[in-house]
Amino acid sequence: MIKKKIQFIFKAFFQKLFILFYGNIKIFDKFESKNFKKINLTNIKSDTFPEKEYYLYEVLNGRIYTDTVENVAIIKNNKIIPDISYQQIHGKLESSELNKVLKTGTPRIKKKIKGTVFSLVQGASANNYFHFLFDIIARLKMFEEIYNLSTIDYFYVSRELSWQKKIFSLFGIEKQKIINSDKYRHIEADKIFAVDHPWYHKGRVHDEVENIPTWLVLWLRKKFLHMSKKFDSNEKIFIDRSESKFNHCNFKIIMKLSPF
Repeated sequence: MIKKKIQFIFKAFFQKLFILFYGNIKIFDKFESKNFKKINLTNIKSDTFPEKEYYLYEVLNGRIYTDTVENVAIIKNNKIIPDISYQQIHGKLESSELNKVLKTGTPRIKKKIKGTVFSLVQGASANNYFHFLFDIIARLKMFEEIYNLSTIDYFYVSRELSWQKKIFSLFGIEKQKIINSDKYRHIEADKIFAVDHPWYHKGRVHDEVENIPTWLVLWLRKKFLHMSKKFDSNEKIFIDRSESKFNHCNFKIIMKLSPF
């Protein structure tokens, strides 16, 4: 009990200290073209959420802060930008008014980055193979609707696992261009790029996954399916997920193989 109180006091002290360094964060209440650019991705349309418009955002001299779990805040002039900040609290997508930086500020030392940074952070999603492909990698497709990936100096990503780096390398993104958000939870860059979430727009992620748009599935198939290899196997395969640390993934299932 005493240990928890000491930890709470210690945490509160440093939060206030960093607020003195970097200031309080407020809600972004007015669009100003001098602060950032918002480009409509007119060639990408969702068949499951037709009213959704996709955008690419360019933020000059902005900041990104992440708690690596539930909150990502993209900040300009100490104001959080709602459309590209992210807060999935207890499994539900919430308004940026509930992003924790509005209460705690940005309690990490800021790493200054010279050049352009494409934000690919989304809490803990990159640790999961499905979410890495459908949440993170899909954003590369969205970015390339406007610019070439070679124009980006650094990619801000969650974790830095070997299988992630292999997938990034297929897009010409080498490890020296990757900034690990677990190591640098608070960064500032000359220009930050970000896009809307490819398919998660409201509510709980487990419900929204039923509404993944067709464009995303077809693009991933086109990008990766030609790399597949044939192998000999039985008619059925056994998938064991009992080791998963996520309860909703903890299951065992037998699947019947079918040709592509």
